[in-house]
Amino acid sequence: MEADPVDMFLVHLRLEKGCSKHTVKAYQRDLVGFQNFCLEQRSCQIETAQKTDIKCYVIDRYRNGLSSRSLMRLLSVLRGFYAYRMRTDQIPINPADQVRAPRGKHSLPTYLDVEEALRLIETSEQAGHDPLTIRDCAMLETFYGGGIRVSELAGLDMDQVNLRTASVRVMGKGEKPRIVPVGAKASASIRRWIEARRALSRKQEPALFISRSGARLSHRAIQYRIALWGQRVELQQPLHPHMLRHSFATHLLESSGDLRAVQEMLGHSRLSTTQIYTHVAFDHLAQAYRRCHPRASRITDDES
Repeated sequence: MEADPVDMFLVHLRLEKGCSKHTVKAYQRDLVGFQNFCLEQRSCQIETAQKTDIKCYVIDRYRNGLSSRSLMRLLSVLRGFYAYRMRTDQIPINPADQVRAPRGKHSLPTYLDVEEALRLIETSEQAGHDPLTIRDCAMLETFYGGGIRVSELAGLDMDQVNLRTASVRVMGKGEKPRIVPVGAKASASIRRWIEARRALSRKQEPALFISRSGARLSHRAIQYRIALWGQRVELQQPLHPHMLRHSFATHLLESSGDLRAVQEMLGHSRLSTTQIYTHVAFDHLAQAYRRCHPRASRITDDES
């Protein structure tokens, strides 16, 4: 019996490409969705699907509310799957190569302004001295101070923290490690948490951030705690870890102008991924100009 082509590709991602379990799971979800569509709507198998089948699936997903950005990610998954089948001599051409996602409105990442970010951190610092509050403060400081992803923070172990150099060693996408400076403030906050952590930790638990029961905090638990702090300081929009990452990148670029440094800090493999923050920074500067410059309103009046 021939092995399932999707399963074979997922094994390739995990063992040969070194993709994380979260990446593999996301690929699996997208491929199984298309696989089911092929069987139920197109009367074909995923391994024999043609360009028309893929186009129909993209249109179906678009009509069901999937964003242009998500569709581009979906097509990237399908291209990778069929490229693998080409390399293993299963098919002659990649049917997903010429399929494009519908153009959608390009949205800039949401982020906190500097005053909001500082108010968030200061509120958590002053909230109390119980272990969980100290832990949450350390997480907020690490997110904003280092711009790391929620998966990277959840995966942090005690031996990946260097308080002497105020840095952490995180495992990024594709299991690529990098050293991230988090600053003196975050380092001091982590130090306080490590002291408080002793009252909760289980023996042999390597995780830096743990729950009340002493086990490693899950992604969902971290997201939930971060959202609660956003509610506590009455932010205008729901707070999530990636917003703190966007805030870190935007504020760093605004103050330094060094796009390459921001790319390294964020762990982006391509500079083009980081360049979206130049648009955010420009938008911020343009708003400040229109609000504060004495000639800004006059130019607007003359042009109207």
